[in-house]
Amino acid sequence: MATIFILSVFAYFVLKYDVHVIEKLVLLALIATAALLPLTWPQARVACAVAQGFFGVYIVLRMHYLRAAEQRGIVWK
Repeated sequence: MATIFILSVFAYFVLKYDVHVIEKLVLLALIATAALLPLTWPQARVACAVAQGFFGVYIVLRMHYLRAAEQRGIVWK
C-alpha cells in the first residue's frame, strides 16, 4: 500500500512541478530501490517501508516549499 501511495505522490510531483530532471531521476531510482528490494531480500520489508515513508514525506515537503516559493514569486532555475 505504501508503494502505491509513494508512486502516486511522485507522479503528481513530476507532472505538477518544474524541478531539475536530475532530482526526479534520483528520486525515481531511490523509490524503485525501496519498492523492489523486498522482492529479492524479504528481511528488508520493514526498512523499505520506512524508506518509502521517508521519501513520501520528503516529496510532500518539497512540494509545499515549491508552492510557497511560487506564491512569493521566487523562481529557482
